[in-house]
Amino acid sequence: MALLLILLCSGNQLFGEKILLKNATIFAPDGTYQKQFYLIIQDQKILKTGPMTQLKEEIYDKTVDLKNQYIYPAFIDVYSQQFLVEEKKKAKKQKTDKNRRLPLLKRKYHTERRAMDMIKATKGKIKKNALAGFSFLHLVPASGILTGTSAVCSMGSPIPDQSLLVPERFMHLQFIPNSGQYPSISSGIISDLIQIREDCYYYHRQKKQQFYNPRHRVPFNRAMETLHPYFEKKKRLVIRTRNLVEQRMAEILMTKLNISPVIILSPDGWRRPIPKNSDLILPLSFKAPMISKYTKMGEKLKKKSKKEIYPLKLAEFFKQHSRISLAPPSSGDYKGLIANIRILMKQGVSETKLLRALTMVPAKLLGIDRFAGTLAAGKLANLFISNKKIFEDKAKITLAFVEGREFNIPKASDKLKPPAGNISGNWIMKIESPMGNVESQLSLSQDNNQLEGKMTSAMLGSKEIENGIISGKEISWTITANMMGTESVFKFSAKLEDKVIKGQISLGSYGDATFVAKPKK
Repeated sequence: MALLLILLCSGNQLFGEKILLKNATIFAPDGTYQKQFYLIIQDQKILKTGPMTQLKEEIYDKTVDLKNQYIYPAFIDVYSQQFLVEEKKKAKKQKTDKNRRLPLLKRKYHTERRAMDMIKATKGKIKKNALAGFSFLHLVPASGILTGTSAVCSMGSPIPDQSLLVPERFMHLQFIPNSGQYPSISSGIISDLIQIREDCYYYHRQKKQQFYNPRHRVPFNRAMETLHPYFEKKKRLVIRTRNLVEQRMAEILMTKLNISPVIILSPDGWRRPIPKNSDLILPLSFKAPMISKYTKMGEKLKKKSKKEIYPLKLAEFFKQHSRISLAPPSSGDYKGLIANIRILMKQGVSETKLLRALTMVPAKLLGIDRFAGTLAAGKLANLFISNKKIFEDKAKITLAFVEGREFNIPKASDKLKPPAGNISGNWIMKIESPMGNVESQLSLSQDNNQLEGKMTSAMLGSKEIENGIISGKEISWTITANMMGTESVFKFSAKLEDKVIKGQISLGSYGDATFVAKPKK
């Protein structure tokens, strides 16, 4: 009897924390919005969901009232290099084969590289991704011709073994030739791959014959063993194309090798006919590739293509294909992706189709539709909550869950002092740093204690302001910038005095700097 009482009293501890999200509007599996719904999370999964009228009275460890808020399944970043760190190893001496060809690794065919072995995540970046809405990632190695196998993760933990869903999904191919050694031109990659396929088939024929001739033993070839399933269509390649020429090369390769890969399109993807049943990944950008005619025919046409032609043509292309998965314009650029999605919506693309391209379609492509893509019972509790429909202007994510683990934005405004003034507007910044003096443009938008905006300079380009706060006269914000190939966070702290912002910048390993910002006249 005592044991029974213990079990009854500690049921939630035995079966995991039970969380109720109620009174929310949910993006349902059928692609519609369902108002006044509840969702229960337990044991890292969605336990149950339904209308509030069907909610039974139970004891919950935590209840969150989400009146006038929206719940979405976590978005899937279908093409990312985040969290991947390539360890530099000393190159082993490699001999040419009997035909005097360089070994595959020397030719940048990384058949043994695996994204799952390269993951190095931090809690800070995991939280940042979760609160951007993207907690499922398809991680793809970046360097080489064959760059290695990709991995699919649910990024709730910095420990790779606890985040992996699919250890090896695709082999990634890109048309980036070698410098100074074969294949040194893009077209040579096609010829090389055709020859590698023949080598692979020959190796496997020889393996079969050795059973009839015990004296003829075939040495084990790991690369040929790895590549064989891809040529036999038991596994799939994912081919990245950066322009129209490479897209045509991918089509030739598909015909020559008789394969059906996943194609990562360039913004020029709409310019060639593509079968409607093709699996496609589209990093959403309206900037014409360097070798596009829209780039080469003058600055006027280049600007027109970005503002008018590419948004219109990509919207039409997107409407015609049902198996497109959307990806950020560059790895991890989720703000840029959402901004470009809003442009597609203005061109008539439906919100439902765009949401599917970030959830259901990539979930099926990556083989994780049992775990992800919809808010259905039994799936992983990877979801986020926003104060508006996610693609509306000024929509903000207020709360996120990754496998039932909560990530929230601290409500710091309760501890902040009333702002000493409204600093919305444009400012001229003069920065004095160890690297020299720089002048920047600062554009601020203030909402009570919260600051948003952009900082623009010749060195860093245009960067979004993050974590912007004004408390009394104290002002702080951060920006994330790429310096010499390394992503760095710069911290700004300042005071408002006589309509002038004065303060310091923490540049991390680059030292500290001071700045003065005055209103732009």
